[in-house]
Amino acid sequence: MKMQLQEYQQTFFDRDLLSRDEALSLHDLYGSKVEITFPSPLTDNMWGITSKGYVGIIPVSDNKTLEIQTKVDIANLFGMLEYAYNLKDLRFYDGMASCKSLEDVYEKLAVILAKRVLDRVKRGLYRDYISEHETLPYVRGRLMLDRKLRDQVNVNLPCAFEENTANILENRILLWTLWTILRSGICSSRSEAVKYVRKAYRTICGDIACLQVKKDDILQVLYNRLNDDYRPLHALCRFFLENTGPTCEVGNKNIPPFLINMENLFEVFVAAWLKKNLPSEFFLESQESVSFKENNWLRFQIDMVLYEKKTGTPLMVMDTKYKAPDKPSTDDVQQVIAYAVAKDCPKACLIYPQAFDRDFECQIQELDFRTFQFNLDGDLDHSGEIFLDQLYDFLNLQDAFPEKLQIRESKIRNHGNH
Repeated sequence: MKMQLQEYQQTFFDRDLLSRDEALSLHDLYGSKVEITFPSPLTDNMWGITSKGYVGIIPVSDNKTLEIQTKVDIANLFGMLEYAYNLKDLRFYDGMASCKSLEDVYEKLAVILAKRVLDRVKRGLYRDYISEHETLPYVRGRLMLDRKLRDQVNVNLPCAFEENTANILENRILLWTLWTILRSGICSSRSEAVKYVRKAYRTICGDIACLQVKKDDILQVLYNRLNDDYRPLHALCRFFLENTGPTCEVGNKNIPPFLINMENLFEVFVAAWLKKNLPSEFFLESQESVSFKENNWLRFQIDMVLYEKKTGTPLMVMDTKYKAPDKPSTDDVQQVIAYAVAKDCPKACLIYPQAFDRDFECQIQELDFRTFQFNLDGDLDHSGEIFLDQLYDFLNLQDAFPEKLQIRESKIRNHGNH
């Protein structure tokens, strides 16, 4: 049974749909992801559940799931994932029009990963030499005389040699991700996704150890001309591993949840879009750590800082807020202004996924503040062009790149005509 709700929107369910033990388990395991309101006269004796910015699928029991849908159109969710995880090379828009839910998204991406793994198997998995030490009845590689002299009773020979094997991190990432997808239970047992994922898993599991891989392990891979085509596959693996959480032990089976933190996704998407589309005269730093000189113990982690490349001067501090309020909160404004002061930056802004009725602007001493929107409705690149023009206007750079601005304005007008 599926219990469906939408992000940031409280949904009420009949009290018979959820037992007290299931609700307590949800609260204990996922209290930071969803808020549970217990039945009372205030809720008309119904369960109230609200997502705290997460979308995806949470297992409640063997036959019951909580499905949190996103407000963002599925096509634009793919667009955000494409930028955030650098999935351009996968061309995964083919066949995505049929996706109606996050479960469909999960299955489609699982099929793409499985097919790409099978394609790599046909061409041969990437192999590398690893150092091995083993005691053998014959000499292989280099005889380790020091060990042999210490152990003269054993007739076998201690050897050091190089083994050419496919059992390396590059392939273990693929195998563990395929195993994670199968274990999730999100893909229907009779779906195309399960068929392809099982086939890919069985094809490579004989030569590769199915050892746990963490998302950070993917960052340790060094790519070269022989394994560079693994890069987009590992990016897709990172998507699955980052958004598949620890196992939920409600019921008889250990089933991991699939949850996308939309606030983090929005932040990473905006940063990735800007890094790709900013003029070469600027560069963007993401998640920059900074502290006040007088109090080094007080450190900030800033979403984005825009710099002028030639001088290295910070131009603007930017903070994303995946919210839909009527106006920016005092706490959010104070936060980004504190970031700007810490960076000695003259401008600060908050970026929201949808527009307010009016832009909010103010000047605090010599620091300028303003709100912007990167609209997630409609074409994302079109929204990005409008967003970039607003940034230029705030930075008083309209005259600095007249040709680029004319090209962008032409794109915006042409898009509007269509």
